[in-house]
Amino acid sequence: MGRRWIMAELGEHCHTHIIPRLQKVIDGKDSWGISEAVSWKGGRWVSLLPPCPSLLEKDQFGNWVINRKYQPTMLAEALCKLEGFKYSPSDTVFWQHGHSTEKDFVYVTTQTLTRDQLQRLSDEVWPGSEPPCFVQRLSS
Repeated sequence: MGRRWIMAELGEHCHTHIIPRLQKVIDGKDSWGISEAVSWKGGRWVSLLPPCPSLLEKDQFGNWVINRKYQPTMLAEALCKLEGFKYSPSDTVFWQHGHSTEKDFVYVTTQTLTRDQLQRLSDEVWPGSEPPCFVQRLSS
């Protein structure tokens, strides 16, 4: 049929219903649904991946914070996705974790930056000019 599928399923029904049904489709043993209508004979495969942890969790005071399970690379990937950037860390420029255009880049850090660190980044990103803006996201 020329289709590719990405499914997101959570819960026990994934193992009790979804995976067995997909296996029947792959094996060509599915007797209902579209398989019969298009004379599907089976093929392909299923990859089962574990779900990622939620990016946010509540701390002991009920405040939303970045989940402690997120390692720096996972955090950079997630924030690039959320902000519309392609995660693509530079091999030569330490602060480029991703980009949305040839001139728009993103830097994600788990640390709080000092004024001097922000100035150094600004000087490197916009040499000889004022930056349009600098947004620093804080987490605990």
